[in-house]
Amino acid sequence: MARAAELLGQIDFPALLAALPTDEAEAASLIGNGADKIVGGPKKYVLGHFNALREFYRAASQRQLLVVLWWD
Repeated sequence: MARAAELLGQIDFPALLAALPTDEAEAASLIGNGADKIVGGPKKYVLGHFNALREFYRAASQRQLLVVLWWD
């Protein structure tokens, strides 16, 4: 968790989003997968989810938790 939190903290996500076109429709077409249907625009939506992910890993690291993934 600590390493994941550290790496996520190093990502300048607003800079990544700035690489997308300023027009939300154009940005959505580049992102694909239904991004054109996101209310409020894909950039705001993706940034909110990235920030939540970063906060989750940061808090889990501070609490010394871990994540277990299991798939068959």
